[in-house]
Amino acid sequence: MKKIVILGASGLLGSNLCISLKSKYDIYPIINKKKIHFRNLKTKHLNLNKTSEIFNYLKSVRPDFLINCVAISNVEKCEINKKKTFIINSKLPEIIARICKKLSIHYTFISSDHLYAGKKKYYTENDKVHPLNIYSRSKILAENKILKVSKNFLIIRTNFFGFGPSFRNSFLDGIIKNLEGGRDTTLFSDVFYTPIYVRRLIRVIGILIENKKYGIFNVSGNKRLTKYEFGIKIAKKFKFNKKLIKKLYLKETLKKVLRPKDMSLSNLKVKKILNKNNLFDLSNGISQLYNDYNSKYYNEIKKKK
Repeated sequence: MKKIVILGASGLLGSNLCISLKSKYDIYPIINKKKIHFRNLKTKHLNLNKTSEIFNYLKSVRPDFLINCVAISNVEKCEINKKKTFIINSKLPEIIARICKKLSIHYTFISSDHLYAGKKKYYTENDKVHPLNIYSRSKILAENKILKVSKNFLIIRTNFFGFGPSFRNSFLDGIIKNLEGGRDTTLFSDVFYTPIYVRRLIRVIGILIENKKYGIFNVSGNKRLTKYEFGIKIAKKFKFNKKLIKKLYLKETLKKVLRPKDMSLSNLKVKKILNKNNLFDLSNGISQLYNDYNSKYYNEIKKKK
């Protein structure tokens, strides 16, 4: 089997990648501080501050692919820890890119949909970026650095939802947990995005890397909606009380961190390549999520060591 190294295996995307792809690839999960256990997979701790340690490990494994899921994604934390944010979100991706180029490893970097001014709908890969905060600046800088190293790398701009590991609840986990407990959940009703279920994102990434695709791709759902509308859909599917979903407006939080009001992405470019439109349908994605909630997959994601 082909080998994939997954950096940031203890995070939401990293853990889902490991579990979803381990039947098809020889997976090498890399963790930094947080320990996680996967059935039939052995994790490896790497000090990501040491370039030589990263290089020596990758040279010994010689993977076909590397997917970098390491990031500080909490927008508020990025504003507080600017130096650390640029080290993790910008400098590290460049270092990994240089190592992958030297060792001829196909490199996939997970970027964001948070890169724009938020004044239009359905941003394409060619639209001008306009960072509003430290998080978006760090991601844009990473993309630029990677593209300077090599054009033969894959950059994924996305916004996904899914179940996180037991020690780190995701945005979705928070909604479900509150609704199950009969507690209110407050969500933005004036911020738009195009989310995709994480396991469908992973399928798309798998197709792209197998076909050695390079450059920037938006991998997003077809439907543009608000976080509030997303919460309502989850409540309906899981048969929770949708009245527990309360509206929040961006202007009420502007004093904290400036955010774009529209992060919706156009997925036309990737759909032309894949010809699998059903992967991007939000309703189908939520149905798959619901089925996964009552499956061995969910139990493995939430399993504690």
